[in-house]
Amino acid sequence: MMDMTRAPQADIFNFLDLLTQRFDDAAFEIRALNAGYMHRQVVSGYYNRSSLDLAVEAAASLNRKCGGVYVTLNPVDPALLGRANQRLIERPKETTADANILRRHWLPVDFDPRRPSGISSTEMEHAAAIARADECQTWLRTQGWSDPLFGDSGNGAHLLYPVDEPNTEETRTLFANVLKSLALRFSDDQVEVDLTTFNAARIFKCYGTLAAKGDDMPDRPHRMSHVISVQP
Repeated sequence: MMDMTRAPQADIFNFLDLLTQRFDDAAFEIRALNAGYMHRQVVSGYYNRSSLDLAVEAAASLNRKCGGVYVTLNPVDPALLGRANQRLIERPKETTADANILRRHWLPVDFDPRRPSGISSTEMEHAAAIARADECQTWLRTQGWSDPLFGDSGNGAHLLYPVDEPNTEETRTLFANVLKSLALRFSDDQVEVDLTTFNAARIFKCYGTLAAKGDDMPDRPHRMSHVISVQP
C-alpha cells in the first residue's frame, strides 16, 4: 500500500500553474469530496494565480483526509473569492456553478475502468484506462488535434485539451457531442468515456494528490494522481 504521509507539492504546483496560465485575475476552486468526519463532507476554497502557493498548501493538506481533491478546470468569476478567500471551509453552502465560469479553456475527456462504484481500480483496470486514453490521443492526432495534457487520475486516465471557447449553451452542446462521438469509438465493456464532463464548472483531479476511493486494498490500492505528459 502507498505511503500517504505527504503529497508531492511540486507536482501540485506545476499542474495548477499550467492549468491557470490563461486565467489572468480569474479564480479557481479547490474542492475535496468525502472529507471530514466519516468522510461525508465537502471542503472548498477559492484561489487565484497570485496565491498558487496557498492553493498548493490547501490541496496537499487534504490528502489522507478525503476521497479526492479536485479543481475547477475553467476560470471562475473572481467575485467568488468572497466565499472563501485563499482558504478552505467545510460544508460550503455553494460551490462553483456553470454560470460562474468566464470562458472555456479546457475540454476534458475522462477514461474510467468499469467497476463497482466507490472503490479503487485494480492494476489491470488502471492500465487498461491509460492504454485506452493513449489510443484515443493517437487517433485524435490523426484528425488534426493537438496533443493534450495526459493525466493519470489514480484510477483511470484523462486527456485535457486546451481550447478557447465562450461559456455558452452552444459550446456545452458541442462538448457533449464530442464526448458522445469519442464514446462510440473508445468505450466498451472494460473502459468507458465519461459522458458527463461537458459542463463548464466541471471539477477534475488535482494532480499530485491521492485518489482514495474506498479502502486501500492490496488489489485495489490508493494511488497518487500525476501528469503523464504535457503538450509540447
